[in-house]
Amino acid sequence: MTSRGKKPKPPRVVMFSLWKNDEKRRLRERAEHLLSKTYEPLRWVWVVGDCDPGDMTLARLLDIAAEHPDEDITIVPVETPKTLNRYERLSLSANAGRDQVRDEDDLWLTHESDIESPPDVIEQLLAAGKLPIGAWPVLESGNGKDIFYDVWAFRKNGKNFAHHPPHCEGWDPLEPFPVDSVGTVWIAYAEDLRRGVRCYHECCVELCNKMTKECGRQFWAHPGVIVRQPRDLWEPHTFKPVR
Repeated sequence: MTSRGKKPKPPRVVMFSLWKNDEKRRLRERAEHLLSKTYEPLRWVWVVGDCDPGDMTLARLLDIAAEHPDEDITIVPVETPKTLNRYERLSLSANAGRDQVRDEDDLWLTHESDIESPPDVIEQLLAAGKLPIGAWPVLESGNGKDIFYDVWAFRKNGKNFAHHPPHCEGWDPLEPFPVDSVGTVWIAYAEDLRRGVRCYHECCVELCNKMTKECGRQFWAHPGVIVRQPRDLWEPHTFKPVR
């Protein structure tokens, strides 16, 4: 068979997740959920950061990784300065994971460790043909209806998304549409991380902005790829909205 007839190889994806004080928060179920994705080739980077004394999250994850010797799982423990605020500490923890990018990685998928997503979430995101792109995170509102979840990270024209439609200017309920930044579950080019793009103050919002400005990227949100924040694992945090 000539090279013209060969099927192109799928991009190599690394799937990154953060963990903190998760020993008693359905840890094994969540880890197995992350390992259940159907995409190949895929590897995992788990960062365990700033756990309380006595918490066994790191040990439990090491045990699970040992049970999956055929999977490429990298586990990175990290401690950040307690004098920093929540977003700064999360940023530094995430950087410890992004430092694990390899020369052979094509795409970097951020997937929060407590989020539920379809087994083929990577395939669904890549099928849109637009990168970088974020899935659509929802939370059960308590009255049987879903609301848009990550209003802090998702922004358009410098403004936070709203929980309810229309979520932002240019919102499309069916098709991917351009945004400033995304969060929760999103996929980007590993090349940008190899170039040294990192965040230090505002987590994924800062990282998306830097990828846009320094690497010329256009971010997209995909309302057709739904991922869920389980309500029992949800921890509300207040923030000052960007209007």
